[in-house]
Amino acid sequence: MRAYFLTAVSLIIPGVVAAPAHASTIQAYTGVIGGSNTLCAGSGGPVPAISAYFQSAGDFGVLTDPGGNSIGDCGLSGGISSVTGSAGPQTSTTSLASTPYASYPANSISGTASATANYGSVSVSTSTDLNGVEGPNGQGESVAFGIVSDTLNVVCAPTCASGYLAFDFTLNATVTVGSTTGGAALEVDVQAGDNANESIFYGNLEGTSVYAAGIEDVAGTLSPGQPVPGCVTGTGTFTCTNAALQTYMMPVTFTPGLAFSFGLIGETNQGANETISVDPPDMSLSGIQVYDASGNLVSDFTITSGSGSTYGADGFESGPSSSAPEPGTFLPMMAGIIFLAFRGRRFLYLK
Repeated sequence: MRAYFLTAVSLIIPGVVAAPAHASTIQAYTGVIGGSNTLCAGSGGPVPAISAYFQSAGDFGVLTDPGGNSIGDCGLSGGISSVTGSAGPQTSTTSLASTPYASYPANSISGTASATANYGSVSVSTSTDLNGVEGPNGQGESVAFGIVSDTLNVVCAPTCASGYLAFDFTLNATVTVGSTTGGAALEVDVQAGDNANESIFYGNLEGTSVYAAGIEDVAGTLSPGQPVPGCVTGTGTFTCTNAALQTYMMPVTFTPGLAFSFGLIGETNQGANETISVDPPDMSLSGIQVYDASGNLVSDFTITSGSGSTYGADGFESGPSSSAPEPGTFLPMMAGIIFLAFRGRRFLYLK
């Protein structure tokens, strides 16, 4: 019995000690701003949290205000909320109560934004409501995004040292602009290994003009106006129902801890007398394809992850087990088990 116990411990502890630290994180981000820019110069630009990942996204951003908070210091109302953690789900919400404009006090802006991210899925929602016109220096914007990052350990049978990965996603979304002057956008980005972020979907509304883009070729070219199966466009609106999105074949080296992330962002930018909504967009990872270095599809593979989530041919399969101890607790736990085992054996000898 003692020999069996020590053998089991010897198998567990080396695996724990050698396990690499994994960067598995989930971020949910929201922001809503409105009012009149009465104190700051310039028009601002994308905030770093957005531009660092969504490189093709729009220009939601606060005004130029070096050394300040760029919202209240500029005379604007609203705020930004970023929530990040290693366990899911992570949820962020931001709202803006009815806020008048300095140039037209009878006119006002209000809005809400929410984002929930978890391993395998992201859901975002934004809405702004403008009563009247903004007037000079008027602002009215909302944004919501979720980014899911994990590390994948891909093992093929018989073996694969390098090759390609492709990821499938299912998207549901409705985006609506209420007049000819506002705008809204929805974007999906994916990253794997050393590849740059790939935008696999970009739906854009500028007033009543609509286009939606999906990946068209293996090089990852985003084609404006390309019809996306499952998405229907209309005047000032588009709706995606179980739309199937796919990355191109991303070249990777199948080393432990291969980086993988995906994100969904929705934005609105007000015009006059309108409600703009991006609701209820949600996206889930629905498939993973593994290819060898020659581009042949590999059917026999397993994927473990830094988060403890389970992935496979059907994409995300299950989240980390809530009953599994955190990695940092394994060593103290095993030390305790060994101590109790030897202490019990000594007690038996003394009897």
